Amino acid sequence: MKWNHYEPPPIGAGVLKTLVAVTDKHHKHYCRVGQGKLLILLKRFHGIDICRSTLCESMRFLRDNHYIKSYQGTHRNKYGKVVFGPNCYYLLPRALNWLKSLVGWGEKVLHLLRVRLSRHNVKTLSWNYTGFGDFLGVQSLKDEIKGVPLPIS
Repeated sequence: MKWNHYEPPPIGAGVLKTLVAVTDKHHKHYCRVGQGKLLILLKRFHGIDICRSTLCESMRFLRDNHYIKSYQGTHRNKYGKVVFGPNCYYLLPRALNWLKSLVGWGEKVLHLLRVRLSRHNVKTLSWNYTGFGDFLGVQSLKDEIKGVPLPIS
């Protein structure tokens, strides 16, 4: 299967979308999800049914091409033994830029980056009132058909 070399392959794209959804759900800049859970989420939401070795290969591709950075999740239990847990995944700027280019995922990425969209063309409530109690933005249909301009404040 051929794909654009400037974009991740289809399985990698599904993995990136899943990672940003988990990251957005927990409101953190990283996500900690195991391979089993990742396989379940890929099958449920993206329809991608793959085995664990294929998932590992696609994750290695994403790491090598600087889409994600992952760290092995380890901690010590109360007896001092090292216990391996799920990996910790960070989305790098290349992945975030690619996800921003997609229509549905742009809002989640902007929320992840804590960016607020400016709404410069929306009037605030204080601008809508005039001294006569009328609204500036309200114009009757009859005046609009005749071409009467809106009152100037």
